[in-house]
Amino acid sequence: MSKLNKIISKIGVDKVAHFAVGAMIVAFVYILSTGIAEYSNGEKILQTSFVTLFVGAISAIKESNDDKFEWKDILASVLGGLLTVGIVAFTFIF
Repeated sequence: MSKLNKIISKIGVDKVAHFAVGAMIVAFVYILSTGIAEYSNGEKILQTSFVTLFVGAISAIKESNDDKFEWKDILASVLGGLLTVGIVAFTFIF
């Protein structure tokens, strides 16, 4: 078994999926919104941060409807969004 598979099995496929979907939602909204209007770098970071909070809220609503509520799923979704915020902020350096 590869090292990546070991890590994923230790964390759990569900958590990895929450992380990836959270990151993709924030990135998708960022790409759509920056194509419509021109924003300053600070506004772009603020916007992705708010979308990350929105992803956390949607994830919490989704978890409340599941059979078993897991706060770690919400955390994984938010961390995925924060990864996107970090990538957006990092691109302004270069």
